[in-house]
Amino acid sequence: MVYALPANQMGAKIAEVYQTQVAITPADNAAIGPFVALWVGGAGNVTLCPRNSTTPVLYTAIPAGTLLRVALQGVNATGTTATSLVGLG
Repeated sequence: MVYALPANQMGAKIAEVYQTQVAITPADNAAIGPFVALWVGGAGNVTLCPRNSTTPVLYTAIPAGTLLRVALQGVNATGTTATSLVGLG
C-alpha cells in the first residue's frame, strides 16, 4: 500500500527533514553550527551557544531522546552533562 500526503501537508513534512547531522562534542565558545535543532540522546543539562548571541543558555534536566528546536552555534562543555548530542540543520 502506498500512502501519499495531501498537498497541504507536504511543505510541513519537508521542513521536518534535516539536511545536516553533526555529532557534537561540547567545547566552550566553539562555533560549529549553525544548527536549527539539537538531539539529546542521553539525559542531562545542556549549555547552548545560541545563534546571534554571545550569552550561553543552560537547559536543565533534559530527558534522553529529546529534540530541542532551537537555533544554536554550538554546545559549551561548562554545565553540559547530557550525552549523545547531534546538531541538526
